Amino acid sequence: AQGWTQTSGKEKRGDLVEALMFRKPDGDGPLPASLSVFVRPPVADLNEETKASLEAAALTSLTAAFEGYQQVLTQDATVDNLKALRLAGSLRRKAAAAALSSAPAAEFEYKTISLLVPGAARAYMLVAVAPAAELGALQPLFEAAFASFRVTERPLAHQQKVNEYARVAAIALAALIVLMFFFKIARAALR
Repeated sequence: AQGWTQTSGKEKRGDLVEALMFRKPDGDGPLPASLSVFVRPPVADLNEETKASLEAAALTSLTAAFEGYQQVLTQDATVDNLKALRLAGSLRRKAAAAALSSAPAAEFEYKTISLLVPGAARAYMLVAVAPAAELGALQPLFEAAFASFRVTERPLAHQQKVNEYARVAAIALAALIVLMFFFKIARAALR
């Protein structure tokens, strides 16, 4: 988005390694609105058997990356035609207290939207953070970014399905070619 800044680095937060971050430069509070892509160790493909363990892994990653993170909601999602896990959460941060002030530091509430997306040799955590009051205005931007995310190294199970479909299509095409060949031979013999 216009005015946002992009950073890339290797900052490690628990089992997450920050690969890319976009930050909104203005705003009140200790955390700017941001959208980050983190790389994490690979996860199993999302299905009913693995959903609970993937949710626990995502929660562990997010609580290590964002102090005070609390999960609010988990849903199934689709990112780049892959089954993913979507988590909504919140966290609170206190502003740095002024050295000469005796007033307590102001507390700010943030909302988060996170997606755990499987990949082949790694998984991805897409994390959007916004002040609670700004989330409604920033939600379309975050959703557009989530929709544009692509996984170039597909998970093994997904790749196996693609390979199986390709194999079945190749067999069907070969069978069709053989049938057409025999049809031409039979047609020529009947003339």
